Amino acid sequence: MSAGPLEGGPGPAAPAPGAPGVNFGGGEASVWRSTYAQQLATFAQVKAAGSQWVRWTVPMDDQEPRPGWFNWYAAQELRAAVVSGLNVDALLTGSPSWAATADGSPAPAVFAAFAKAAVEEYWPLGVRTYEIWNEENDTQAWGKAFTPLEYTALLKATYAAIKSVHAGATVLAGGFAPAPGTTDGTSYEPVTFLTEMYADGAKGSFDAIADHPYSFPDLPDQRDSWNPFTYLPTLHRVMAANGDGGKGIWLTEYGAPTSGTSGAVTPQFQAQSITEAFRWAHDHPWVGPLFIFDWQPSPYDTEGDYAINNADGTPTLGGLAFSGAASAYPG
Repeated sequence: MSAGPLEGGPGPAAPAPGAPGVNFGGGEASVWRSTYAQQLATFAQVKAAGSQWVRWTVPMDDQEPRPGWFNWYAAQELRAAVVSGLNVDALLTGSPSWAATADGSPAPAVFAAFAKAAVEEYWPLGVRTYEIWNEENDTQAWGKAFTPLEYTALLKATYAAIKSVHAGATVLAGGFAPAPGTTDGTSYEPVTFLTEMYADGAKGSFDAIADHPYSFPDLPDQRDSWNPFTYLPTLHRVMAANGDGGKGIWLTEYGAPTSGTSGAVTPQFQAQSITEAFRWAHDHPWVGPLFIFDWQPSPYDTEGDYAINNADGTPTLGGLAFSGAASAYPG
C-alpha cells in the first residue's frame, strides 16, 4: 500500500484550471490560537465551501528568528488542513536581519537553507507545494522591489534546495503584484520582470509561476490597459517563447475589498468579480488554482476587508459566489 499524505507519499495530481483555493492571510492568527479540534472545524468549513487549496504563510523571520533556531508553529495548522482533505501552498517569505545582504535583501544561500529545513519539517505533514516569496516585483519585498537578477538568484538557490529534499515538490515562482514599471526600481511590471528573469537564467528553477491579478475597480471581463487579466496571456506567451508553455500560471491571490482605504467595492461587485474570475480561469487551460483573498476578516489587514466570510463564519455574498463557482468549476 502506498504511503499516505502524512507519511511522505506523493503529492496531488496536477490541478485542473481554476481549482478553487483560499488564502488565510492575516486570519492565520485566529486559527493558530485555536485548539486542534477548532482548526479541524475551520478547515472542514473551508472544504465544504468547495475549496481544494489553502495558501499559508511560512515566514522565515518568524520561524527562524535566529540562525538555526526554528519555531515551526504552523505545523499543527498545516496538519489539520491536510487531514481535512485540503492541499497547501506554503508561502516561503520574510527575511530576518541576520539573513540579509548589505542592502537588506535576503541572502539566497541562507534563505535556501531555511526553505530546505521548512520542507523537511512540513513535507511529512503532507505539504507538497512551496511558493517562493510574495510580490517580489513590488515594494512589499523588503521596502523595495527585487531586481529580476536578485530574485532569480534567490529562486534558483531555493528551488535546488527544495528539490534536494523531495524532487516531487511543486515550486512556484512567487506571485507577481499587478504593479507598474517605474524608473527608480521600486516596482516592475510583471511581463518585464518575467522576461528579465528568463534572461537571468530562471528557466528550470520553477514548476509554475504565480500572479495576483487584482482587477478592482474593474471586473475580470473588462478589457483595458489597467486590468491585470489582460497581461496574463502575455505572461504565458513569454513562458512559451522560453520553452515553458507546458507550465501553468497559478493565481495565488485574487479578490476585492468591501471596506477600507484601498478602493472599496460593493458586496455585489465582490461576488461578481469572484464569479467572473473563476470563469476566466476555467476558460484558460494553462491557469492553475485560483486562490481568493481572504477567507475571514483579519485585524492585521490595513488595506480593507477582503474576506468572503463574516466574523461569525457565515458567508458574505462573495463567499456564496465562491461556493457557486467552486461547484460550477470544481477543478
